[in-house]
Parts: sequence; C-alpha cells; structure tokens
Amino acid sequence: MPARLDSAVRATAAGLGLCGAAALALPWWTAEAPVLLAPGAPVLAVDVWRGAAVLGLAATVLVAALAVGAALAVLFAPVLPARLALGAAGAGLVAAGAVVLAGWGPTSAPGAWLTAAAGVLVLAGASGRPLLPVLLAAAVAAALVVAVPGPLAAPGRSGAWTRLAAVSPEPPRSGPAALPDGPARLGTVAGGTAVATGTAIIRIDDSGLAQVVARTDVTGEILGIAGDRVAQRVAADRVRITSLRAGDPVDLEIHAVTAAGPVGPDGALWLRAAGDPPATVRLLDLRLHHGRQQIPATYLPVLVIGFPPGAAPLRLEETVPLGQTGLRIVGRPSGARLERIEPTPTAARVDLLAGGADPTCGLTRTARDAHLEGATAPPVPAPDGGTWLATATRLVRVAPDGTLQVAADPLPGPVTALHVTPAGDVDVLVAGPAAGLWRLPAAAATLLDPPPTPTCVPHPPRAGPPVAFVPVGTTGAERHGTPLSVTGAWVSRARSEVALVSGGTRVVLGRRDDPEPGPIVPDGSGGVWWLERDAAGQGALVHARPGSPPERFPPVPVGEDALLVPDLGGRAPLLASASGLAGAVPDAVAPALTGPVTAGVVRADGRGWFLADGRLVTTDGTTGTTVVDAGDRRADPTPAAVQLARGVPPSELALPGAHLVLDGAGRPVVVCADGVVLRADPATGAVVVIAHDELLVAPTTVEGGVVQNTDGTLQRVDLPG
Repeated sequence: MPARLDSAVRATAAGLGLCGAAALALPWWTAEAPVLLAPGAPVLAVDVWRGAAVLGLAATVLVAALAVGAALAVLFAPVLPARLALGAAGAGLVAAGAVVLAGWGPTSAPGAWLTAAAGVLVLAGASGRPLLPVLLAAAVAAALVVAVPGPLAAPGRSGAWTRLAAVSPEPPRSGPAALPDGPARLGTVAGGTAVATGTAIIRIDDSGLAQVVARTDVTGEILGIAGDRVAQRVAADRVRITSLRAGDPVDLEIHAVTAAGPVGPDGALWLRAAGDPPATVRLLDLRLHHGRQQIPATYLPVLVIGFPPGAAPLRLEETVPLGQTGLRIVGRPSGARLERIEPTPTAARVDLLAGGADPTCGLTRTARDAHLEGATAPPVPAPDGGTWLATATRLVRVAPDGTLQVAADPLPGPVTALHVTPAGDVDVLVAGPAAGLWRLPAAAATLLDPPPTPTCVPHPPRAGPPVAFVPVGTTGAERHGTPLSVTGAWVSRARSEVALVSGGTRVVLGRRDDPEPGPIVPDGSGGVWWLERDAAGQGALVHARPGSPPERFPPVPVGEDALLVPDLGGRAPLLASASGLAGAVPDAVAPALTGPVTAGVVRADGRGWFLADGRLVTTDGTTGTTVVDAGDRRADPTPAAVQLARGVPPSELALPGAHLVLDGAGRPVVVCADGVVLRADPATGAVVVIAHDELLVAPTTVEGGVVQNTDGTLQRVDLPG
C-alpha cells in the first residue's frame, strides 16, 4: 500500500467531501406552493428548508467536521488514517442525505441529493473499489440509518392513539408537522386530514410532514373545507367562498350575514341573514357556485323559521349541517345532549339522539340514557348514518339504531374538534398538555359495548311548569348589555362609555376607567354601580345616576374572583368572593358568612339573600339563617330534577352553579343549573319548587323583577305564582 494517496485522488476526495459539506447550505426540501385564499387563488412562495435546518445544529456540525477532517487527512495523513477519515466523512454524508430523502420524501431541492451523491463518491475513493459494490454498501448503511433512529421525531402515543402533529409557537410552515396554538377546524384536502387555523390550512400526512396548502391575509375564522372550496368569515357580516386550486376564479361573497356555522362534510353551510328571526336557517352549498358573485344572505333558501317550545336556542356556530339536517351538542348543566335538527314546513323538529341527565348512569349501551360528561366539540357524522363525538375522556359512536359504543383507550386530552378520514380513522384536535393532532386508526374496530343502563334517572320528570318569557326590548349589536328594568331599560357598556338606554333614548351616565370592564348592577332607583379595578389589586366603586355626575369612592382591596352584590335599597353594594362578604367602600360593615359566596342580592329593606358555601342563606346584617342546605352533598353536581326524582326535598338540594334573584314581590328565587326554580318564603323560610325551564340560564335581578338577556333580546321572566 503506498505511503500516501496520489495527488489526483487526494484532490478529488478532498473536493468531494468539501462539496458535500457545502451542500448543507443549499435547499434540501421544498414544499408545494400554497395559494392565497383570495379571488383567483394566487400562488405564494414555497417553504424552503436548508440542510442545516433539516438536520439540526448538532448533526450539521458533525457532518461538516467529518468532511473537513477528511480533507485534511488525505492531504497530510498516511494512507490508512486517510481512508478511515474518508470513510467516516462519506458515511456521514450518505446518512444525512438518506435520512432526509427517506423521511421527508423525494424533493426537487438539490441539497440532499448532492450530499448523498458526494458521500457515495467519497466512500468509493476511500475503499478504492468499483462504484457498484460501494453503492450497494451505501444503500444498506442508509437503510439502517433510516430504520433505526427514524426519519423524523418519533410520534407521541397514548394507547392506540398516535400524535400526528404537536403544537408549536412558530407560524405555520410546511415541513415537520406542527400546528399553531388556537382554535381550528378539521377537514379533508387531497385525501389527507387538513387543519384550518386562523391564518392557514395545513394538510398533515402519515409520515409526520405538514404541507401548508393555503394561507390567508384576512383576519377571520375559516368555517370549513368542501373539496377544493373554502368558506371564511372575512368580516362580522360577510362570508367569502374561495378555492384551493391555483387560478380558480371562484369568489362568492355573502353579505348581510349575522351568524354562520361550520361547513358540513357534504359542503353545506348554514347561515342567518340580517333581519331573520333567531331560529332561522338558510342553506348555502359551497360546491354549486362558480366565478365571481356577490349576493345578500337573504337570497339564500330558508330551511328553518322556528324552533319547538322548550328547545335550546339554535346557535349556528355549534351546529354541524348535513344537507338539510343538522347535528349539535347542547352543553346543558344537566348533561350534554346530542340532538338532530330536521326542518319541517312550520318549525324544526329536534330529536334527542344521546345524552341523559343523571351522572350516575355513566356511558351506557342506550345512547339516550348515557351521561355525556364534558362533550363540547361539534359532533361528526359517520358514513353509515351514525355519529362520532368526544366526551371528557372517551371517543364514542352513536349508531343509527340508538346504541352507543366506546373506544377502548381514553382520549389523550380534551377534544376541541373531530374528523373522520376516508379510511375510517378518527382524528381529533386535543388541548392541554398533550395538545396537537391525534389519530385513532381504524376507530370502529376499537369500539367496545358499554354496560346496559343501571338503576339511575336519565330522564327525570319535569319538576314544574315552564316560565313565561316576555320580550321587552333588544340591545341590538351589543349582545351582552346589562338589563336594568322589567320595562326594557338596559345599560350599555360599549367601549368605556356607560349609558342608560330606554325607549330608544340613550343617556350617558359616565365613563369607565378600567382596562377590562366588569359587570354593572342596579341600585334599585334608576342608577347603577360598577367597580373599576387596577393592576395593584384595588377596586374603586362608582355610582352613576341620570342627570348627576358619577360618584367615585376611595379604592379598597379586591380579589380576582370578587363580584358585586346588588342592593336595591340604594346602598353601596357588597363584594362577594371565596373569602365571604366584604364592603366595596372603606369602613363598610359586611355580614359574616361561612364559606365562599357565589351570588347574592339585598332587598330594599336591607335583608340579604346569598348562596354561601353551597347553601341559601338569609341575613338582616347581624343574624344569618340557612334556608337550603344539602349538608355534605353541597358540591354534588347531580341536576336538581334528578335529586327531586330521588326524593330529596327542596330545602336539601345541592345547588352548584345556581343563580339567585328576587322576583317582582321581592321574594328570593333560586334558579338551579338545570332550570329547576325554587322560591323561599321570606317570612317562614319554606322552600317550594315553582317552575322548571332549561331555557332560564342567565336571570338577572332588575328593578321590578327578573329579566334575561338572550343573545341581545331582553326577556322579562314571569314566574308562576
């Protein structure tokens, strides 16, 4: 063996090694060009990954060091060390290129190809053998490199669930699968699962790569995907339909829109137009429109114009359309319910498909009896007519015959969106510590039959008659205006200005000086109170009345959970919190109550009623009396109607999530989380059930009685008796 390699071999080997290292700076992987969600779907710049970004810092430094070391060795070292150095450099270059080409897929970018080819030639120079055996040896080595460590980061697993993409703080980019944090929807693009975020549509493939197929320069929610069509909320009153195909001229803009839901799997989109009644549904099929059009939402056909009495209000944002029918999860405190909405000539028919009220039922074989705890993500129709949905811990499927099955392995975390792939896999977007896109392959094969319904009360009888809702006003665009009177007067807190609105007249009461305005409460005689907080944990009480300048009181310490307790006698309201009651002005004396206070109201005569530590308590300021107390069951989440069906008397009901108001006669009324309404006799303390209405979800004590703001419609609540 010669003492040194001849000069030609030295120069060639050194040059090839250095060329392979230099190729690390070239593009190694490029994605397909995304389009802009705009008229004509213009093509945007592609995402490019260079070698150093693909391999990572440590691997890049190692490969470059081996190449430079080999070049120095062939120039100055004896034959054996030089051949070893060349072999190491060649193997490193081949391995680097093979990992990318195998894991990221073939690409038109030159970097990985050049690096791998340079590595093969360096190996040939190091071995002194013909090129074919060297190629075979390099191929075997590359296969081992790819198979053993894996081409990309190993996917996360949770039982049978596999994480396809994690959450990243970086902006969306084609390459290793990563998703931006925030709300998103799932759909299908080119046969693969796509995640539609607020800024991009990202297709995820099984190899762990993401392809950004579209971007948007409009701040607005992407409502969904149907084939190559995309629906996006581009303004508060506008929805735009564009295409994912470059050059496609489709540009449909629907204006005068007040509400829009997600796009269904068949391309249906449900809308509501300006001026439509709250239960109206209009239908748009994304696949039927071509070219450029601008049409008002009122031109779209009407599916539904009314809802049956007692049904939960129709919120299009929570309803998944499937042609002319829809599916929704109604998240009631008594337990989530899966409902199907079908239009009829007069009003929609709402059918219960799954969901019972009693938590002790658990997940049962009979879907209507099953307690769907924590089910909030929109359901997904299955091809056979069934429905997939996610509870707090399990993926479940409701069959067309009303039976329910449960996936064997728990969910990786709280689910925000579901999607069924053409192959029958179920993909879910998960929030929390395991945030990302997860897949359950062949989901139907993992389903188990839960036990039959045990001894429980999934559908308790109604505990009383419904209440009467009488419209008395509207807050217009300010959906969360604060009711002030049973006559329809209300308080606007748009921006920093507080104004009294009554009979079409707007009277400015004052301006707020706090970064996040909190609730406003009535004073019982036409004025209002509010609390202005600062960053130091202090809060200054403000009293405003028509015709008078606002009166600001000195600040007092205020906890983050503190809320104002209205006093209809014109006195300064109290502060309720987990610590009990406190004065909202300096030197105020508050009644001593045990446990956290979650609600309260003080009558004009000074007697107060409070929900304290899960009990209904009344006090005249010095002496307290407990009126409703469940004892050691105070935190029991069982709906009140179920408790009553089990024989629990009204005075011993558990009251988590309850509201407390005063009726028109000044009597205390407790509205339980499931709509059961209790009234206490102020003189005797006797408690009776007077009504049961699940639509009574946000009652407010106002001057003269009770009002509820339902999506901007002010409704006086008339209670029986």
